[in-house]
Amino acid sequence: MGEEEKFVGRGTETRTFLYFKVSVAALREFVPDGWQISPVGYGPAAGANLLAVFVDQVTSLDAEDKPLELMRYVLFEIPVRSAGTGSTAWVLFTGLSTGGPGTYGTNLQATAQVERKIRHGPSGSAVEESWDLEAGGGESVSLQLRFLRGPVSVEQVESRVYSRVWPRFSRIYRVEQAVDVVHPTGEPSRLTQVAFKAKSAKLAPLFDGREQLTAIISVPVYARRIFLPGS
Repeated sequence: MGEEEKFVGRGTETRTFLYFKVSVAALREFVPDGWQISPVGYGPAAGANLLAVFVDQVTSLDAEDKPLELMRYVLFEIPVRSAGTGSTAWVLFTGLSTGGPGTYGTNLQATAQVERKIRHGPSGSAVEESWDLEAGGGESVSLQLRFLRGPVSVEQVESRVYSRVWPRFSRIYRVEQAVDVVHPTGEPSRLTQVAFKAKSAKLAPLFDGREQLTAIISVPVYARRIFLPGS
């Protein structure tokens, strides 16, 4: 009999998801053997083949509920499909994090300045976000975002993420999240500003001016449980 899944921790976060369409040829370099790029097939991010997720941890606990160091980071992930089984997953291939390489061994040690403002008024709630992450080798990622808060839905999702550095390593995430689809909405745009910049050797071929930003999703509440898969 194979081993069952192992619970390793949980936490709550505020997240901002940016979905892009980028060069398939440039992206393929970061996909491990046995996997194929599989663009998002449905929803507001349909067609995207690259995800940049900005994370501000609020709580982080291990399996015994002991608190861990809180981190701020940005991760870059590729939606993939197994060439053998057809199962879908994500491959994490780089990132900038105040926690260094992290569990996946992919991230650059970085400093992070994160600012978030919410102004509630008669016309709604206006949100401003500023993310600036810098690594020691000159690598940097930044995001400035302004939008009006829209309808927020609650979703339960499950995903599996693999490491580009250690292709056999993965974790399973079971998440309950509050989701605001900022762009596209199918209604008058609530997005008033978006400015994204990425500078690193790995990211330069992907963000060469031809990338397309297909969706922005704000997740003010992201509660996850983390598991190691069974054998």
